[in-house]
Amino acid sequence: MAEGIAASEAGIKLRDALGRTVWQQSAQVVGGRIRQELDVSGLAAGVYFYELVSPDGLRLGGGKSVIVR
Repeated sequence: MAEGIAASEAGIKLRDALGRTVWQQSAQVVGGRIRQELDVSGLAAGVYFYELVSPDGLRLGGGKSVIVR
């Protein structure tokens, strides 16, 4: 979840440890927040990095997630 975002829409990308994009989608920003669920059942265990980007390409935030099986 990202808070304080001024854009009305954001792109979300999920990359694996090698930098390959494994999932991407656009999401609506409501009240400065994004809430997005992702089905990770098709992804291997490991470290993934996510990035939030505004429609004009400005990086809004990002972080790391770990999938453990």
